[in-house]
Amino acid sequence: MYQDETVKEFEYGIRINPYHTLAHLNLGQIFWYEFHKRQEALYHLKMALVLDPFLRDRREIRRLVHVLEGIP
Repeated sequence: MYQDETVKEFEYGIRINPYHTLAHLNLGQIFWYEFHKRQEALYHLKMALVLDPFLRDRREIRRLVHVLEGIP
């Protein structure tokens, strides 16, 4: 239940500001690690990388994206 509320909050934040990098990053991680929703996770992780080219954990996020892209 907690994750559902968290997702709603981040999605609301993105509706208000579609360029909110941290909301995209958090949603990507939640969608993958909590719900195993690959497509949703990929979308938000890629958005975070595009929105902030100097993202602090960029290397780890890119690694996760590559892993997710390789999953059929």
